[in-house]
Order: sequence, then C-alpha cells, then structure tokens
Amino acid sequence: MSKKSAFAALLLFFLVLAGVLSMKSARAGRIWTVDDNGSADFHTIQEAVDAASEGDAVFVHSGTYLEHVSITKTISLIGENPLDTMVDTPGTSISGISIEADNVAVKNFTVCNSRLTPHWSFYKGGGIYLYSAHGCDVENCVVVGNTYGINLVDSSYNNISSNLVTDNGIGIPVWEHSSNNLIRENWVLNNNYEWGGVALGPSSKNNTVVENYLWNNTLRIDGYDPAMGDVFYSASGVVACNNFMENATVLIDYYFGNWHPQPDIVWSMEGQGNFWIGYSGVDADGDGLGDTPHVIDENNTDNYPLMKPYEWLQGDVNYDTVVNILDLFTIAKAFGSDVDYANWNPKCDLNNDKTINILDIASVASSFGKKMTWLSS
Repeated sequence: MSKKSAFAALLLFFLVLAGVLSMKSARAGRIWTVDDNGSADFHTIQEAVDAASEGDAVFVHSGTYLEHVSITKTISLIGENPLDTMVDTPGTSISGISIEADNVAVKNFTVCNSRLTPHWSFYKGGGIYLYSAHGCDVENCVVVGNTYGINLVDSSYNNISSNLVTDNGIGIPVWEHSSNNLIRENWVLNNNYEWGGVALGPSSKNNTVVENYLWNNTLRIDGYDPAMGDVFYSASGVVACNNFMENATVLIDYYFGNWHPQPDIVWSMEGQGNFWIGYSGVDADGDGLGDTPHVIDENNTDNYPLMKPYEWLQGDVNYDTVVNILDLFTIAKAFGSDVDYANWNPKCDLNNDKTINILDIASVASSFGKKMTWLSS
C-alpha cells in the first residue's frame, strides 16, 4: 500500500471513529458492529439492538438490511453512510426504525418502504417512528418512500435535524402531545399527502421549525375542534428561517372556525422571518428583510420576510446542496456588479454589502467541497 493510500485509510478510520465517539449516545458503553455480508458481531441490526445494553452503541456497516428495527432502550444506532446503509422494510403496517425509549440516537441511514395499510392510520408507524420517546436525536438520514417519513407521537424534546425527507406521504408529522421538538435543517421535498411536508398536528405545543428547505410541500398547522374534548389544544410554536421554495405552501386548518384557541405560531426568530418564493416586496433599506409583511392568512403574518433564501450551507450560491465550481462560476458572471448592473445577482452577494466582489469569492472558497451532511461520503 502506498503512503498516500495508507494515509487515506487511516484518515477514514479516524473519521468513522470520531463519528461514533462524538454521538450523543457515546456514553461509556460497548460498541457492537453489524455487517450483512462481512465479519461483525451480528448480521442483522435487530440482533445487535437486542444484545445491546443501556448506553451501548450499534455501528452498522454499509449494506441493505431487510428488517424492521425496534429500539426500546437508550442506545445509539449509527450507520456507516446514509446513502448506502439502508433499512428497507418488507411488508406493510410496520415501521422502518421505531424508537420507544428516551435519549436514543439514530444517524446515517436510508430508511424506505414503510407502508401502512390503510394509509390514513393516524399516528402509527413510519419510516422512523418515535412513540413516547423524549430527548432523542434523528440526524443525517435519508427517509424516502414511506407513508410517514419521521413520525412523532407523544414525543417531546427531540432533535430532528439534517435529514433528507422526500417522496413520503407526510414528511415530518408531529402528532398529539408532542412538544418542544426541534425540526431543523431538513430538506423536505415532494411529500404528497394533503398534510404535506411538515405537519404540526393537534395538541403539539412549542415546537420549533427552523432553517428547513421545503419544496413542493405543505406546512400544515392544526387547530382543534372543541367537540373532541378539552384534553386537546391547537398547535403552537416557532416557524422561522425556513425556505419555502417552488410549490411550498402553508395550510392552517381552523376546523371550520371551531378552534379553541387558534393555532399560535410565531413566524420569526431574532428578527428574521422566512423566505417565500412568491414574495414580491422590496428591501429599500438593504437589511435583507422585506419592507412589507408577507401575509399567510387573515390571522398569520410574517413581518420579517427574507429577501433571499436562508443559507445554512455557506457558499452554496445555486442551492444544489454542494459548494463547488458551479458556485464560483455563478459569482464570476456577476463579479463587479452592484444593484444597478444588468448582471447583478443577489444570490451571489454572500456578505450583503450590495457588491459582488472578492469577499464573496472568499466565502465560497472557505466552504469549497462541503456538502449537505446526508450527501457526505
């Protein structure tokens, strides 16, 4: 092996080891390994989960695992790579990965084909299903082709971040008595039921939905019909710094005016609202915020709409989830321009100084090669 290859192999080993040791769950427990066709402690994920004790970690090598994984103890379940470590759920009326314990971490998996019958089996199952689970982390997963993507029921204080949630029925539903959850930096695309991409259902309280990218989806927020009883209440929380891109809409269901009270949503955080692709206001003072509010409906207004998409991958000028030569090329076409030039492109003004210059190129250069986490290899 050449020195270069040896160094690359050693670097990869330390990156994988660092990923395992840095997980929330890496308490002083044992690390179990799983490989579907190689040398490891187990060949199925469920066997390793069953063998693990509280505080242990299960590291799953790349492969396709045709199984349903049930977690009922505090462990970490970590895949080698989200693009080729797959939990493919056979059959119907079952979850890909179900979590029914507190302080569980699930990271770096593709989870697919969890199909519920009938598909309107409210609150049950999903690609990744949290039931009465609190303080959990679900990060850096690709969740695709399920009835529900990442489904929270009676689950609070969880972190759902940096996932690609696409082509499910409902992307990220947050159901009854699920409160104080953080839904952050997820790409939520093409989830196709009426409830759409992210749903804050009845009796979900104080949830924070920030810095997400929604495309061809609905953000649905529910009130509740008093006839259903006083133990239920309307959704509440913060929705800010999200990018509502092409065909992304907000649906607030008031149950024909019978809500009590109406959903209580704050549409900004620290003076920043959301980016709305159809917003037509102007920014005369150059502060990056629209000078007129974005009206969502008669009861909801974003008073601080963003003039360009919220950027959580610095330097990704064309929003293709990777910082590369295409971003530099886009800036080059606008280089030297300001707002009065025909080639002005506000997306390229990364430092908001109203001029496309070397500082914007430096911003791209500092992040060159970075990808969204679920695209990392």
